[in-house]
Amino acid sequence: MPQMILTGRYVSPFVRRTAVTLNLYGIAFESKPFSTADHMADIKSVTPVGRVPALVLPDGDTLVDSAAIIDWADEQAGPAKRLTPASGPERRRALQLISYATTSMDKMVALAYERGRRPAEKVHEPWVEHLASQFTGGLKWLDGQKQSPWLMGEKMSQADISAAIAYSFGALSHKAYVDAARFPNLAKLSERLEATPAFQAAKP
Repeated sequence: MPQMILTGRYVSPFVRRTAVTLNLYGIAFESKPFSTADHMADIKSVTPVGRVPALVLPDGDTLVDSAAIIDWADEQAGPAKRLTPASGPERRRALQLISYATTSMDKMVALAYERGRRPAEKVHEPWVEHLASQFTGGLKWLDGQKQSPWLMGEKMSQADISAAIAYSFGALSHKAYVDAARFPNLAKLSERLEATPAFQAAKP
């Protein structure tokens, strides 16, 4: 398959979960580490909504949003290798786990924008604490889910990838709220996966 282009920096948990998934599937791509803060014109040349991740396919078509890109990658991988079950109760369970992880990521990104993009005097602390309560609530729920040895049982899945990246992003960007003492099971999951080649190749 001809090489593709993935737009966005790995510091974004959404870009990173996309890159890790492509790595695990052996789908080659070129990384364009554009930042929404500093390279919006470059990103908008790829997609007019100015959102990352965006994946330019070999035929020139562009997919935007990590869920859409990963869905495409799952299809390319085929039934035996796909990291998200295709149907039935297993798919619903996987999507439940993934949604807690990605919602937590979304709230962490929102908090990073609130603190990083607004003048200090305009940061709304009640909103900060609300966002923090949302993502810590999501991570707490994930931390309480049984790993045997993975969140979906015997086989690693997209649920593990997304949960591990949600934790590692929080531990990196929101240390006041996210650490191994609060979320020991997620910390162990993240440590296991961060040591793998697919994660190492997409370090933030």
